[in-house]
Amino acid sequence: MRRIKRILAVPIILILDLLKIVINLLIKAECWVAGVGSLLLAIFAILALVNKMWLQLRIFAIIFAAGAVILLMSVHILFWIDILKESLGKCRNE
Repeated sequence: MRRIKRILAVPIILILDLLKIVINLLIKAECWVAGVGSLLLAIFAILALVNKMWLQLRIFAIIFAAGAVILLMSVHILFWIDILKESLGKCRNE
């Protein structure tokens, strides 16, 4: 039974490693886009505030909040991948 667990754990760990690399690259790309995008949204929000365009200000705030949530969820997924990888690593070492 232990050997079967080890045999089944190795491909899953490899898939999790590959998924971790892909998500790390995705997070780095998101950071670049979010940095430029948030600066652009801040400029648009200031212009909307100065011109008293309240609906546009709300829309920019919602877009900014959605971007922040997407970034946080990406890191959350990466966290769970690490947890799964550690738990499978312990299973493999038994």
